[in-house]
Amino acid sequence: MTAEFALITFVVATPIAIAMIYFDVTTMTIPNWLTGGAFALFAALVYFGLGLDDFLQRLLGAGIVFAATFLFFALNKMGGGDAKAATGMALLVAPWDAGFVLILLAVLGLLLMGGYALARRASPGGITWATQLPYGVTLGAALIVYTALVAFLIN
Repeated sequence: MTAEFALITFVVATPIAIAMIYFDVTTMTIPNWLTGGAFALFAALVYFGLGLDDFLQRLLGAGIVFAATFLFFALNKMGGGDAKAATGMALLVAPWDAGFVLILLAVLGLLLMGGYALARRASPGGITWATQLPYGVTLGAALIVYTALVAFLIN
């Protein structure tokens, strides 16, 4: 992916990720139109020049993510919206960056879990918080960080 495609991906993916975080924190759901946004962004990247090899590798990676998250969903360890969002996000991750993104998800998950617990304790009354950190927060944050790194540091 060229530097300009990486920047476009960051600019378009960031509002999708922010909306995903907002909806997951406030409603514990990730709307289908947000997941569709990630798929549409991927389709636009393919149309504007993502190579066939990269396209096929990203589809394979998304298929692996779908299979894993479907298993977690079937075992009641992950929500359906999180599984859809992770699959849509996988399309935006270069196959050679998959290991890095998994580490990024783990680190951000731990940091955000601690921050979320502190924010819940420190918040004034009247705010309805989910009892635990919704996974869409970590997914959205990882998408923002990853696309920013690719757009501004790697390319």
